[in-house]
Amino acid sequence: GRHGGASAEERNRDEQGKRHQGFIRNLKDSYGFLQSADSEIQYFFHFSELRECEVQDLRNGTEVEYSLCYPARPNDKIMAVRVCPLPKGSIKLEEEILMNQEGVIVREMRETRGYDRNRKEGYGGRVKLVPASAPDTPPVEGEQNVNQPKKTDDKSQVYTFGGEDVKPREAGRWNPQEGDVVTFDVVMTRATKQQRATNITFVRAPEPPKEEREHGILSTVKDSFGFIRCADRDERLFFHISEFQDKNHMPRAGDEVEFSVAPDRDGRNTAVQIVVLPKGTVVFVAISPEKLVGVIERALRVPVPKKGGFGRDDARGREPFGGMLRYDEGEAGKTKVVKLNFDGDNLADPRGPHPLVGDQVEFQVCMDKPTKKKKAVQVKVISYSTEGREQGVLTKCKQGLPYAFIRCCDREEPVFLHQSEYQPAQFQNAQEDKKDEAAKEAVKTEAAKEAVKAEAAKETVKAEAAKEAVKAVSDLVNGDEVEFNVVESNGKLTAIRVVKLPPGTVSFEEVLEGRFEGTVEKPLPSGVSLLLKKPNKDHPPRGFILPHAKPAPGICEANNDRRLSSEEEMSEEEADKTDKADPQRTDKPDREAPPVATKAAARGAKGGKLKDPEAGLVSFTSADIDNPAVALQKRDKVEYSVVMDKPSKKQRAHKVHLLAAHLEPGQSTEATREGPEQGVIAHVKHHHGFIRCADRDLRLFFFFQEVDAQSLTQAMEREAEQKSAEKAADVAAAPAAGANSSVNVSVDGAAEAAANVSGDVSVDASVNASVDASLDTGAAGTEGVAAGGGHENESGAAQDGAERRGSAAGDGHGKGARRPKIGDEVEFYILSDPTTRTVNAVDAKVLPKGTVVLETVSEERQKGVVVEREARSKDGLHAGGGSIRFVQGETHTNLHFSTADLQEPRHIVFKGDTVEFCIATDKATGERFARNVVSFPTEGVVESVKDGGAGMVRADEGVNQDKDKDKAVPFAAAEVDKGDKGKMEKGSDVCFFFAVNQRTKELCAEKVKRIFREKATKDKMPERMKRQQEVAKVQSRLASGPDGTKGFNWAALGLGRAKPAPKTKLNVNVQEFVPGQTVVPTGTTDPVAATPAP
Repeated sequence: GRHGGASAEERNRDEQGKRHQGFIRNLKDSYGFLQSADSEIQYFFHFSELRECEVQDLRNGTEVEYSLCYPARPNDKIMAVRVCPLPKGSIKLEEEILMNQEGVIVREMRETRGYDRNRKEGYGGRVKLVPASAPDTPPVEGEQNVNQPKKTDDKSQVYTFGGEDVKPREAGRWNPQEGDVVTFDVVMTRATKQQRATNITFVRAPEPPKEEREHGILSTVKDSFGFIRCADRDERLFFHISEFQDKNHMPRAGDEVEFSVAPDRDGRNTAVQIVVLPKGTVVFVAISPEKLVGVIERALRVPVPKKGGFGRDDARGREPFGGMLRYDEGEAGKTKVVKLNFDGDNLADPRGPHPLVGDQVEFQVCMDKPTKKKKAVQVKVISYSTEGREQGVLTKCKQGLPYAFIRCCDREEPVFLHQSEYQPAQFQNAQEDKKDEAAKEAVKTEAAKEAVKAEAAKETVKAEAAKEAVKAVSDLVNGDEVEFNVVESNGKLTAIRVVKLPPGTVSFEEVLEGRFEGTVEKPLPSGVSLLLKKPNKDHPPRGFILPHAKPAPGICEANNDRRLSSEEEMSEEEADKTDKADPQRTDKPDREAPPVATKAAARGAKGGKLKDPEAGLVSFTSADIDNPAVALQKRDKVEYSVVMDKPSKKQRAHKVHLLAAHLEPGQSTEATREGPEQGVIAHVKHHHGFIRCADRDLRLFFFFQEVDAQSLTQAMEREAEQKSAEKAADVAAAPAAGANSSVNVSVDGAAEAAANVSGDVSVDASVNASVDASLDTGAAGTEGVAAGGGHENESGAAQDGAERRGSAAGDGHGKGARRPKIGDEVEFYILSDPTTRTVNAVDAKVLPKGTVVLETVSEERQKGVVVEREARSKDGLHAGGGSIRFVQGETHTNLHFSTADLQEPRHIVFKGDTVEFCIATDKATGERFARNVVSFPTEGVVESVKDGGAGMVRADEGVNQDKDKDKAVPFAAAEVDKGDKGKMEKGSDVCFFFAVNQRTKELCAEKVKRIFREKATKDKMPERMKRQQEVAKVQSRLASGPDGTKGFNWAALGLGRAKPAPKTKLNVNVQEFVPGQTVVPTGTTDPVAATPAP
């Protein structure tokens, strides 16, 4: 039990013959206690167990030898028996381990306390073994080197000692001080098995440390003393003026000094031996030259002002603060993550992009010498984080404006972009080079002028950076692909950290996996009427497909509900009649359980029709059809892929392939050939194109190899002859080129202006050119809208045609032959195949120019007002077509025109301008258009004139005037009329045309000519005299006539004394012109506003 598993008899039997050693610990009347020399256990013994001695011979500390007796009862204690005294010095309490070792005192002894009776001297000192003192020679085999320590770790080399272990010096006792070099022995206590140092002998004192000089700045100076702000410690030291080495120097606050630190009588540190240093010598921070790379963990925060503004305690002001980055420090395999803080003023370029979370940055470590705290400085973004980055395409970018907008891939609303958020790589590199050069120049200068020159260099860099930023933004054009982050600023979305991407990186559409089947619910329009009205590339004509039993995922969600087909919206009786009439239909709707996706579709299934006719349908355009020669019809079965628009999450069909054509009962399946027909080539691709029919509202597909090669050769010969004739005419008309160069617009009519501006213009040529331009714009809008579909469709169609006809060449003609061009007039036949839905033009021949007439143009010139202009190009000034409001009687009509319809394409036509034109009527569709458009000059006033004759002119203000006309525009001296040269002065009334300078892409004035207008005289009569005249005015009394009116109506009496009507005079000002001789109501100057709405 208590004494182990063996019984007391067995333990006592084992103890026979064993003797233990110890000391007398305490003596009582008839018993005592002794301390074991091999452990810290004390044993009881009775005086009756003493051997070879008497009780009077024993004292505390007497060395004895004894045996142990284990009691029979479990609760009794072990007792010592057969106790015999030993000679003094027989027992050794410590064992020597190491002898004559050299070490250094690492901790001084502690003083004993009065209450600690067991410790009469100091205790707790520590000495560290010096490794160099260990012998280099290995011990002889079989012998133990007592001088070699058993352990080599740092803890085993440090030994404790007390006051009794210190040997006195020759001068007396000494207290070991930290750093003293000593020799000592190492012993191990027999009872506790612990090692300690003893016999510590003084060798030498530590070498005194070199006196370190510190730097600082005088922060406070009084009469004879002051305080120093230290650069090497976080402390403010006191100094006396007598400590300055230069007695003639008068200390001032801000002086940079060098000093030593010494304690005063009270033990406080003070500055002594002070020497004044030159300005710029003392630095409070130490910046490592090594540039490190880290990752932003916390972005900068912008301080939010209080209601009453920033408080006095806010030392940061409006600078961003609180950023944090992390980086790995150490060698490979033994690295640790270090985090550093940084603020807005620690950025390498505060005007550049601020780092966000996840950005990779380059920085340097800066340590504050007084506090020893570290932070990151010169923080520069080297790569943006992919998290939160968006992509888009630049739109609405105009020359000279510091902003633009971005069409995003992942959101529908546009994002605002300012020029300061775009910095190209070359601009950043140039800015860094300029900063380095400015820093080098500042170092070369004197220390006193360094701060001033550094500030001047910084301002220069900022000015050049602003110029470079404007230049950089000027490099951005509409259509550039960019990557950016989006933040909300002042309630609007703003793009920051904008980076230009390579072309083709941004995609607004995503192709979903899988192929789907459906039925054409609404086919594409076959004619060109929509194209001629108003071509729009962003919204081309669309067809719709009704998905089969399992529609494409997400279609119903994107459109909010699913539209029922035309048969599903029928009543039961009408649907049954339809099924009986066409029993072979395979696309019958399931009226028992129609596919319903939403509650709105459910309401439609119960009998009510949905308001949105496109809900649940998949749209497609002509560019989404895999074969451009196919003209899909209603109820055709097709297969398609689904493309999702990322911003709006809407879906459309892509790569639509015809599976089976729907034929009516009795419809023939044989191909038919009709013709001959005439038309004009409206659009061309790589190996195919489209022809606009002259007598049909139809646009036909054709391959180049279907065009007769001989007719192409003849067309090329005719073009060569025409060029030769034009060249000869130009050479003959060269001497008289300057005689008819100016434009003189007649005040009495616009027909004379048309003759002066454009000369004799062929009506047919103008019509054909304008129609070609319109068709080109419209076809381009309908053929190339879908992203990723245009080139695939073209290559697919060309490959199908080549395989079908067995021709290796793309156009079927020899090398060097002329290719069909837009505007070529052709004669062809129409080949229709109802089974494949292909309608092609075959056996085409190129006709001479002027053979095909697409529209009839009236010779009568009309007047109208431009009410709409289409989207402008990259320079922001040249616009495409537009609409003219033509008023005839009580009705008005909007007529479309293109850029090719302008007699002078260089002149810009603004919204609200008055123009003259001819009306053209399309033979196939009956649509009317404006042709041969001539703009009237704009009236204005010269604002300034230079010595050379150039100057600035500003247009007169008008109602609903375009904002670009409100600006003053320059004009060159060569653009001034010949008769007005040298006569232009500030305030002259002139008429001119707006144009675009081809070099600067800015607005300018052309064909400037002086005009004379009546000046309204200012009434200088005082108000007092006006009131007196009103009072003194005599009202004449007029007799009443038979009809009750005052006075006489001479015209009614036939006496011919009616007041003659004023002579009307056509004013070239747009706001005073009334089209069609319509009477303008009183107080109305805008003909558009005076005309009733349709």
